[in-house]
Amino acid sequence: MRPRLIILVRHGQSEANVDISIHRSVPDHKIKLTKLGVEQAIDAGNRLNELLNPEDVVQFYVSPYLRTRQTFEKMSKALDKGKWKYYEEPRLREQGKKLFTTKTFLQVFYFYDRTQLRFMI
Repeated sequence: MRPRLIILVRHGQSEANVDISIHRSVPDHKIKLTKLGVEQAIDAGNRLNELLNPEDVVQFYVSPYLRTRQTFEKMSKALDKGKWKYYEEPRLREQGKKLFTTKTFLQVFYFYDRTQLRFMI
């Protein structure tokens, strides 16, 4: 069965978004959300809830990075527990080459072979 919607969500504001120098003392995968990032995640969960139909089941594919797991935790509180499934996907992580700094998502999507992204679709 094909999904009705595919929604991509980036993590909320992180400590590194506010102060890049945090990378000197904290490993990338341990960087947390800021207070604003937590608020953004809660808001994203509420907005997601508004988009859903009663019969929809949401599948979250979350990277193992702390900030993405925190975003999921806050977003999922807006949804009924039986309405979602959670999968931690280690292939979802920051791009080492910083592809998203100068290209739109669609440019990056077409840059890669679509079969490499099938786990997201």
